[in-house]
Amino acid sequence: PDAGGEPAQGRPDLATTLAGALRGIGARHAGRGAPGADAAPEPLPAGARFEERLHRGATGVRPYRLYVPRAAADGQALPLLVMLHGCTQGALDFAAGTRMNALAEEAGILVAYPEQTQAANAQRCWNWFSPADQQRGAGEPALIAGIAAEVM
Repeated sequence: PDAGGEPAQGRPDLATTLAGALRGIGARHAGRGAPGADAAPEPLPAGARFEERLHRGATGVRPYRLYVPRAAADGQALPLLVMLHGCTQGALDFAAGTRMNALAEEAGILVAYPEQTQAANAQRCWNWFSPADQQRGAGEPALIAGIAAEVM
């Protein structure tokens, strides 16, 4: 978007792009049901990557996965979507269950999947309820923002 929040010339905004891609995926996957918690993400298209990474920041360390669509091969800057899993989940089962990588491939976006550790929360929940994790530049918000900055 430009400084006024309007989409850049000739490019639809991210919400429009995601909505269109999601409609297309929904039509193709109708009736298939959601994969189970132990399901692996669908096979990668040629040129796409699903990278395992580790973010180290001033407020801690978090593993994360990054989906890089084949559109990234041409070197253009791509939007980033950050997906936070629920309690007891991890990046792989969350990616499989949401099929977000397929959407990212169609929309030409990067997707980061930060992973909560059992050391930070026994059930691997994000600590949104903790005052220490509700401040900009501190706790888990700083970790997630650091991952976004690292990717971009």
